[in-house]
Amino acid sequence: MILHGICTAWRNLLKQPAPTLINILTLAIGLTAATTAIIFLYYHLGFEKQYTDSEQIYGLISSTPTSTGEPAESSRSIYLYNRQILDRYPDKPSTTYGSNIFQNSMDDQSDIYVGKKKVNRETYLKADESFWNIFDIPFIAGNPDTALSEPNTLVMTESAAKRFIDDQEPLDKTIDLNNTPMTVVGVIPDFSSQTILNPDFAKNTALGMGSPGKFSGLIISSNSKIESIGQRTSPTETWGETEFVTSFLKVANTSEVNRINHDLNKLIESDNLRHPELYNRYAQAPPKRNFFLAPLQGLHLRDKGQSSTAINFNSWKFLVILLSAVSVILFVACLNSTLISTTLYQRRTTEISIRKVMGANQSTITRQFFSDSLLTTLLATTFSAIFISFSIPWINTTMITDLDHSCILTPEFIGSILALVTIISIVTTWYPAKILGNTSPSAALENQSGSTQGNKLLNTLTITQFVLSTTLFSVFIVTLLQVKHISNLDIGLNFENMLSFTVSSNPQSFTKQDIIREKISQHPHIRSISSGDAISGRVYTPESIKIPGFKNITNINSIHFSHIDPNILDHYQIELLAGNDFSDKIKSMNQKERLKLFADSNYKIEVLLTKRGLKKLGLKHPSQAIDAEIIDKSGQNFIVIGVVNAFPEITVNNHFNSTDVLFPRGGYINMFSVRFNPEKSGIARSHIHSVYKEVLGNEPKIEFADPKPLALRNLTKQLSEPMNQLAPLGIAALIISLLGLYAISLLNAQRRTAEIGIRKVLGASIKKLGGLMVFESCKPLLISLIIGLPAGYLISKHFLQGFAAQAPIALVVFVLTPIIVMLIAILVTLNHALHTAKCDPANVLRSQ
Repeated sequence: MILHGICTAWRNLLKQPAPTLINILTLAIGLTAATTAIIFLYYHLGFEKQYTDSEQIYGLISSTPTSTGEPAESSRSIYLYNRQILDRYPDKPSTTYGSNIFQNSMDDQSDIYVGKKKVNRETYLKADESFWNIFDIPFIAGNPDTALSEPNTLVMTESAAKRFIDDQEPLDKTIDLNNTPMTVVGVIPDFSSQTILNPDFAKNTALGMGSPGKFSGLIISSNSKIESIGQRTSPTETWGETEFVTSFLKVANTSEVNRINHDLNKLIESDNLRHPELYNRYAQAPPKRNFFLAPLQGLHLRDKGQSSTAINFNSWKFLVILLSAVSVILFVACLNSTLISTTLYQRRTTEISIRKVMGANQSTITRQFFSDSLLTTLLATTFSAIFISFSIPWINTTMITDLDHSCILTPEFIGSILALVTIISIVTTWYPAKILGNTSPSAALENQSGSTQGNKLLNTLTITQFVLSTTLFSVFIVTLLQVKHISNLDIGLNFENMLSFTVSSNPQSFTKQDIIREKISQHPHIRSISSGDAISGRVYTPESIKIPGFKNITNINSIHFSHIDPNILDHYQIELLAGNDFSDKIKSMNQKERLKLFADSNYKIEVLLTKRGLKKLGLKHPSQAIDAEIIDKSGQNFIVIGVVNAFPEITVNNHFNSTDVLFPRGGYINMFSVRFNPEKSGIARSHIHSVYKEVLGNEPKIEFADPKPLALRNLTKQLSEPMNQLAPLGIAALIISLLGLYAISLLNAQRRTAEIGIRKVLGASIKKLGGLMVFESCKPLLISLIIGLPAGYLISKHFLQGFAAQAPIALVVFVLTPIIVMLIAILVTLNHALHTAKCDPANVLRSQ
């Protein structure tokens, strides 16, 4: 019976090869998109499953309020806070273990050797001995019960052992890590790609767990005292009080997590955990932090990190967008298949009537229709499997995953695909079978087989699929225009003939910055040198803002400052829109002198306002902001002396790469940029190298300035990469719809041959008949464009509201898109219309 049904279905499909092939192809495109999304989803749902009781492991997350109202989350917090939270938590039985992990990048300004092998800019992990109690990682060699319990010990991954120890037995070997002898006490397998502990993966997440550079495969003891290796690590301390660490806890009872979170915030509010003097080194009046436990499973998908300037491949946001877009594609493919199937089934009314006369009931006919649809879907699935086998390398490259073909062969995945195939077969069969199955034999033989209902269905499906596809397509076009707008954005800085370098963040280097600046600036081919903060957007909390001629402003929660050099306007050639530059008094001071001056609470510090700051104060003209006073809650007073045409906000919901105020802060700033004589760039670079080595004893890492600042390049990349992967989905939806229109126009042309013959007998011309058929085929498309384009415009407008620097929504996009789509639709339908219009009326009427 099953074999008979399949054979019958195969014969039915071969009767109309062109529409059937289009049906299979469009379904294959939809299934490929859906299956790719399912593979991507299964990959992320498989994270952390290699650890026993992984559902009981939680990461300690800190949440900081921002000016956008969206909290910025981070998995890394200052160790002093984390240590006291773990040590002082009152209900010890609820947490069985606690572990801290510190992830840092080795100082690339020093020569670092592991044995005789040089390691340049590679990441390592620093962990305490309880690490192995939480994460049951098997040991290839060594004892997990004692690993990392002693100072200056380390555990290597298997690949690191082969790399550094060669073929020797690694245990108890001593290697020199930056002049510090370290003993190897264990070897573990390489980290899976599906764990946030893998630094090479973690740097692509939004929670700040990653560090630049490749993972060296070294996990060192938290008790180690390493000499000058990375930021905030001192040879006199182990876990430094200012080190940023990630803490994990294994909770005995997951039902108590909410209560634990409540107790954690009570501890944070207590005086013994506040330590404001610690944070005053990094930010004035820091915003209040809240702490909570987040499950390890899914931790890598949290997308509220401070470094998340846009859509990240490893985030719930991207997964939701991807699944939503794919759902639209699959829905359009199903609508298209239903559309073609309904038209095909309408051509089989004579067969249906004869079968009913012979005793077939509606369920029998529905089963045959289902067999046809199931065979079509299985053939589409076969094509889809071929497409997917070629797409996995592309997914791995573009979406930062580590998929292989084994993920397709799992029972869960195969079950999901079979369920999807069954659902698609049912969806594409049910409605046409319902219409034609209820048709009486007499009505079918009179060619009245539910034609009214069928035509309404065809029009509805055509309009629906084109509304979805044109909306999706127009949104992606606007998004790509926004990416282009950002990549070409002028932020008001001139980077010609400039290079930059960074001074190490250790106190010894900080104290010698003035010496470095003075020696470099003395060279005749150095035109200017300036410094600034590596991270802009220090948060200040204003108590009030006094603007001359306006009421005092008291409802602004935060203002973002960038700590810069007073000569920034001259150095970067920034346009001054109103007011004055920093005074000669401020420019002539060194950093220590400015610090001393700014320590006087009665002194009003000169600051420059950016265009973003002008907008935040609610002012339209730059001149209105001159002499405005910003009084911080810490008691510090600032006075606006000028407004500059620079630093527009270019990020989405990320205050750390935007700024309102330029503040000539004293103290230590570790980024330097140098403008040089373009004809003597080699001499200038050599001079910087020699000064740096003379003062600090090592080599600087010098980079020529890019016309696009790092924040701008990162944002462009973080926006363009996901959009480059999602944009083809919009194009695919449009292609599916146009292919469906092609198939329907072919079937309608065949169905209306008798009508065309009669019209020709009555005197209708070929031109008039062709135009009539093209218009009737494109009429549903025209209606869908009227609905879909405004929807796309509104969605695009909502998306662009997340940017201060917005690309203008070019109405030409919403004018050209329908014109192009209509032209393609006319070309698609015109061939069939003209072919049918040219038929011989005598032959047509004779066949009827």
